[in-house]
Amino acid sequence: DVADAPRNTAVIRNKKKNERAKQRVEDGHEHCANFADEWLAVYRQLQTNDVVRFIGASPNRVPSVVLYSDNQLRDLKAFCFNRSAGSVLSFDKTFNLGGIYVTPSVYKNMALQQRRTSDYPVFLGPVFVHGH
Repeated sequence: DVADAPRNTAVIRNKKKNERAKQRVEDGHEHCANFADEWLAVYRQLQTNDVVRFIGASPNRVPSVVLYSDNQLRDLKAFCFNRSAGSVLSFDKTFNLGGIYVTPSVYKNMALQQRRTSDYPVFLGPVFVHGH
């Protein structure tokens, strides 16, 4: 019907834009316009994502986030706190990713051994995302 037809191309573009935005929200993606929106999106991940475990904030500081999985924590307890065959828990240098810094921890997984070198592979432990 002529009455239901779009008035102009702007109506069609707006409809497509709104449908894409609605689909992003349904898929779990958020549009972050500024730094505060990004941290709010991370805070929401605390409720839904099993890897985001802690968010801390203090006045005049960028919030800090700790990321780890249950498997990582179990491996840390098994390999880094075992006196007879333990691994060293190490912290790599801090990587600057713009307004935030990332400090990963690593350990050697003593349950696996590389065939060529007979060395144990290095695994990623908890990761700290912070501002200072």
